[in-house]
Amino acid sequence: MAITHIYFYRYYFCQALVWHFLYIITTGMKITFILPFIRLTGGIKSTFYLALELKKQGHIVNLVYPIMPLTFGYESYRYKYLKERARKLKKTLFKWKKVKWFNKIESLLFPIPSLHNSFVPDGDVVIATAWPTAYYVHTYKSSKGKKLYYIRDYEIWSGPKNLVDASYRLPIQKITTSSTLENTLSSMFGEKIISKVPNGIEKNEFYRKPGEKNNKKKILMQYNPVPRKGFEDGVKAFETAKRRFPEIKLVLFGYHSSSPIKHRYEYHRYIYGESLRKLYSTSNIFLFSSREEGWGMPPMEAMACGCPVVATSTGGIPDYTIPSETCLISPPSKPEALVDNLSLLLENEELRKRIATRGEEYIKENFTWQKCAKKMEKILINLIDT
Repeated sequence: MAITHIYFYRYYFCQALVWHFLYIITTGMKITFILPFIRLTGGIKSTFYLALELKKQGHIVNLVYPIMPLTFGYESYRYKYLKERARKLKKTLFKWKKVKWFNKIESLLFPIPSLHNSFVPDGDVVIATAWPTAYYVHTYKSSKGKKLYYIRDYEIWSGPKNLVDASYRLPIQKITTSSTLENTLSSMFGEKIISKVPNGIEKNEFYRKPGEKNNKKKILMQYNPVPRKGFEDGVKAFETAKRRFPEIKLVLFGYHSSSPIKHRYEYHRYIYGESLRKLYSTSNIFLFSSREEGWGMPPMEAMACGCPVVATSTGGIPDYTIPSETCLISPPSKPEALVDNLSLLLENEELRKRIATRGEEYIKENFTWQKCAKKMEKILINLIDT
């Protein structure tokens, strides 16, 4: 452990010197994203993509994160948290530059002892990416850059409500991803959102290979036991549809332990990269039954892989779909509406293929990370100039 500490601090000081040198000689913006950790989540993954594209546009980008992941407002001294935090610290210390689920990101990672102002590099813009990081960004000196809070979700599910809500009232400029989230923040907190930067799709990761075909029996869903994800609604819709179409099979993927549902299913845990792409591409329909989302990446990924989507109208779904043209949309918490749309695609192969083709074209044409980064670039330039 001591040797690991020595290597870490040596690395930190060397990278800090490199950053300072680049800060002096580079004409592009110096952008710092403040992350709570670097484990696989939708928010972290989308930040990685955005950061890489901003780097390609000629900017210096650092993804700063603490070697001890943030607690998200929970008391770290409680016994039930100590064991888990000790495990995470050990993992971070020995693998603090390893992200096996995302290639080519290591060069942008900047692990620091703490998110305190003293360890954060100077720059032009510093961006909070989760509610606990907003409190840190709020305290940073002006040398760290103009402050921005990139809100990806109403994160009430991730910490104490009073702390989560108070983060949205901090005097920091705010942007978000979806119209749904913008409306939520405006109505609940009276906050002005200066702009929206949607999530995108990496064309080299999500696509359909020539010759790949949908398996007419496979109905794909993401498993997440959190109630707001509406997994139970999706299962009810599937079970109802199965009584009419007995040949269909349920296929699940996710990060949690296998689902406790009684129905037989195929489960793929902690799947990403080529394995996830192939799963999307070979499934007949992707069923997305979430009740609340900040954005909702899986339906977009499925569409890019040529898999037709039946989804609830939540998060970013209204922003990146055209109802009945690129996707079949249902109201949240209405399993019966999901059944109707699921049945419609199962009994109408021509419609299913048309939805799949148009959905794939629409996503790849309008939601690339290149376009997202261009929009972010304009926002940051305007922020610096004010």
